[in-house]
Order: sequence, then structure tokens, then C-alpha cells
Amino acid sequence: MERSRNAVLGLVLGLLAFGVVMIYSSSCVLAERQGRFGDSDFFVRKQLIWTGISLTVLLASSWMPSRLWRRASPWLFALSLAMLAVVLVPGIGTKLNGARRWFRFGELGLQPSELAKLSLVLFLAWLIDRDPARMRSLWRGTLPCVGAVAAVCALVVVEPDVGTAVFLAGVSALLLFSAGLRWLHVLPPAALAVPLVAWAVTGGWVQAHFPHLDARVRVFLDPGSDPHGKGYQVAQSLIAIGSGGTWGAGLGLSKQKLLFLPEANTDFIFAIIAEELGLAGALALLAGFLALLWRLRTLAVASDRPFGHFVSLGVMLLLGLQTAMNVGVVTASLPNKGIPLPFVSFGGSSLVFTCLAIGVALATTRSEESEGSEAIPASELVEAHAA
Repeated sequence: MERSRNAVLGLVLGLLAFGVVMIYSSSCVLAERQGRFGDSDFFVRKQLIWTGISLTVLLASSWMPSRLWRRASPWLFALSLAMLAVVLVPGIGTKLNGARRWFRFGELGLQPSELAKLSLVLFLAWLIDRDPARMRSLWRGTLPCVGAVAAVCALVVVEPDVGTAVFLAGVSALLLFSAGLRWLHVLPPAALAVPLVAWAVTGGWVQAHFPHLDARVRVFLDPGSDPHGKGYQVAQSLIAIGSGGTWGAGLGLSKQKLLFLPEANTDFIFAIIAEELGLAGALALLAGFLALLWRLRTLAVASDRPFGHFVSLGVMLLLGLQTAMNVGVVTASLPNKGIPLPFVSFGGSSLVFTCLAIGVALATTRSEESEGSEAIPASELVEAHAA
């Protein structure tokens, strides 16, 4: 257990250090050439500050007692629901690019959906921990859990942010099925929803209410339909990836970062990594993420309580699915959706909450024998869920 905990910390530090290097490489030209910055170190300096704050949050949260996180879970979930609702109020939430997703405090910004990701995992783990057998029951297990997920996703969709809602629904579904959610409880309503979704897409409802989503899907299905508009960013991303070849152009030698690729230091930083470090560098980075996910899984399996088991598993799913979605968007394997690459993309809010999630996973998987709690080995959990 301790070996896996140290490995998680080491891998996170490595990813953070790599991110700082690549943020400087991908943003120095942008920061120097844009008038409001005029300093090639602008972005990397801000990222170093956020990295220090995030590491402090990680270490502090990892040493908090597991029972504290368990007791706080429903309150954090309630807080995240309240924040998701309040951010929609004009004059309180900040509207940017047609979506109201942020609280702004001067130069600082807070995105409630980042807290919702972690609080939803904590709340689901808390529900399961109270009665691990509840997932076999429709009324005591499936409906409360699905209702919690639906409440969060509905508020996120209203922002609108359909991509994050789909992300949260996917993570929650995987977590709940691993806890023993019965297919019989979800397949009938899912089957009934298929015609409704088909009507919404083909009947023009999505195009009328979510035109940006409709445009992104159309460009994804036909990349050449709007090469100078919605398809421009992905086209430039593919040029960057293709230019890197096997070994890359060399660190700092990207051409696409010369203001050709939008968001080169944030959501599309993976394209710059592939251009400068090539396929070898991109695969090495993905190997680092896989190693981190494996260590989080090891912590989940070794945990002696359902709460720690499912928190660690949920954090693993959050990181794994977010990484997969980011790489999928950058490589044109998924429709375009603004989602950062964990630990590597420039940004403060996402980085802080990602490190907080890692800290909570480390805290909740610590042995609880000293707290006088009844230990339940992970092996027994698996057998109970399979029963």
C-alpha cells in the first residue's frame, strides 16, 4: 500500500514538472506577441504558482482523516449543487463564449463543475459505503444514485456544457456498475430513451437549442465541411501531430505554436507535445498516465473499506476518462470539446481540483484500523457485488 502511495506522488510530481516545461514551450510565443502579456514567461510563471498551490492542497488533503472526508461527502455534494445553480444566475456567474460556467474574482476564476466531479464521486462512494448491498435494490440503490447523477448533469447541461455532462455520466455509470448496479434496472429506461434522442438529433431540437454542439458533431463527421471555421482548430492539431513524426521536431521547435493552433497551451497541448517530442514522447506521456491509473487501482483494491475503495476507483475513472477524451479530441477521434489534459494543460482551477482528488484518494485508502472501523477487504467487496 505505502509503495503505491509513494508511486502515485512520484508520478504526479513527474507529470506536473513535464507540464510546466511544455506550457513554457507552447506558450512563450503567444505570451510575448500578444500585447496584454508581452512577457514570454507570463503563462509558465502563473502555472508555477498554481502548481505550488495544488501540491499544497494535495498534501493537506491526503493527511486528513478518512472519516472526515466520509462525513463531509454529502455536504460537499450539496455545496456543488448549490454552486452549479448559482453560477447560472446573471450577474453572479460569468458568461464566456455563450456559456455561464465561471465565478470570477478579479483575475481568479472558479468553475463549479470541477468541484462537482470530485463531490459526485465522494457522494456515490458515501452512499455505497452506508450499505454495500444497496446497489442490488432499485429503490434504495439505483434510484438515489442515478438521481444524484441526473441532478448534477442537468445543471451542467443548462450552462450549457453537454460534454462535461456526458463525461460525468460516463464516470458515474462505470463507478456504479463496478459497485454492482444491475443492468436490469437501467436497460429498459435506456432503451426507451433511444427514440427520444434520435428525434432530438434528427428533428432539429439539438440544432435549435445547442447549435454549437450540432456544429461540432457535423464537423467531426465531415472534417472538410468548415476548414476555416469550426474545423480549423482540429485541422491545425492534426498538422502538428503529423509534423512530429516518430521522434519530433525537438523541444521548443514547434511551428504550430506560432499562433496557428488555438489553445496550444491549454486543451490542445497534446498536439504540441506530439509535434515537438514525436510519437515516442506522446506514448511516453500516455504511459505515465497509465502507470498513475494502475497505482490508483492498486490502492482501490487494497483499501479495507468500501468508501476508500470506490473513491480511489472514481478518481482513477475521472483521470482516465478525461485523459482519453482530451487525446480523442486532439486527434479528431471525438467531437471537439474543451477539456484540459490533467496535470499538463495550463490552468489553475482544473489543476487544483485534480490534485485535490488525488489527495482525497490517498487519504481515503489509508488503513482505518486506528479509527476503530470494521475493515472489509476489497476481495470481499468484489464477491459481495458479484453475488
